[in-house]
Amino acid sequence: MHSSFDKTGLKLKKSGLRLGHSK
Repeated sequence: MHSSFDKTGLKLKKSGLRLGHSK
């Protein structure tokens, strides 16, 4: 469960960073 959450958080963080960079 923790691993899944961590993975999702990482994906979200990467997505947010990419979105912020794109903007």
